[in-house]
Amino acid sequence: MMKLLVINGVNIGMIGKREPEVYGTKSYKELCSEIKAYARKNSVTVRIFQSDSEYKTIKKIHNAYTHFDGIIINAGAYTHTSVAIMDALKAVNIDVVEVHLSDITKREDFRKTSYISLVARKIIYGCGFEGYFRAIDYFLSKTHRMRLQNEPFNQIKNGKKSIEIRLFDEKRRLINVGDKIIFTNRETHKSLTVTVESLIRTKTFKELFEKVGLQKCGFTCTLNEAIQSMRNYYSEEEENADGVLGIGIKKD
Repeated sequence: MMKLLVINGVNIGMIGKREPEVYGTKSYKELCSEIKAYARKNSVTVRIFQSDSEYKTIKKIHNAYTHFDGIIINAGAYTHTSVAIMDALKAVNIDVVEVHLSDITKREDFRKTSYISLVARKIIYGCGFEGYFRAIDYFLSKTHRMRLQNEPFNQIKNGKKSIEIRLFDEKRRLINVGDKIIFTNRETHKSLTVTVESLIRTKTFKELFEKVGLQKCGFTCTLNEAIQSMRNYYSEEEENADGVLGIGIKKD
């Protein structure tokens, strides 16, 4: 299951009371409740954190390292002033979506400067609570789910396989470098998340194996045996029709 960290910064805890003509009348408690409900509906795990302290916000980002698939952050006024928060986000190397309740482009000039935007994959503003839902949708759109048998799942888990092989069908054409893949073990139902590092498209399995090597694909057999193994999943007709995609992956 995808795991996202939602960070709300300075003064966000005061929404509902603070300038309702700008931020709306709903409370921070309602915001958290609606984020959790939307995440649950989409099978996403969220952790929500709010602090008025720059130091505590930075520590939360540091502690997110290797534990989350993405960060959704509304840093409040720190958006416009904190190089330190920007550096912390850059340091943990987790994909970031920046969110603002109000339309910052139509407010004071100083609010049009965002240090966080320098590291964010996407910026969403002026949508109220809906902005957080759109941020979750963004991460869902960049995440793909695949099921694996026990052996290849464990090979990836143990670092013995770095290329997953699929047909280059309509579904796989949506995969891009930087996307996430959640692999689920068909037998144990356990899952692991990887990042797509490269995409290698070839016409045939043979061409892919010759280009990247059998070992990276999880095979310790001969070339012909590896091709025959792929026939357990894909026919020669499917291979010829769609072509082959080698997905270079790195375990998160």
